[in-house]
Amino acid sequence: MTDERDYHANHRTRADLNSSSSGGLWAGLAILVLFALIAMFFLFSGGGSENGTSAPDMAPAPVETPAPNPAPAPIQ
Repeated sequence: MTDERDYHANHRTRADLNSSSSGGLWAGLAILVLFALIAMFFLFSGGGSENGTSAPDMAPAPVETPAPNPAPAPIQ
């Protein structure tokens, strides 16, 4: 009768054969997911702000004021 240790020493399972490369596969998958998340962030972030810096534009919207009248008021 064969001992259980002899069986496992002579017969490798599929997980044992692939265990050395599975870590590399998980690392590669994690790197791909990281790059995909970074790409999605840049695509959907709006392409930056309009003021030319990386900071958001926190200034209030400009209010239109009427131009001052350069002509003096007529003397009555």
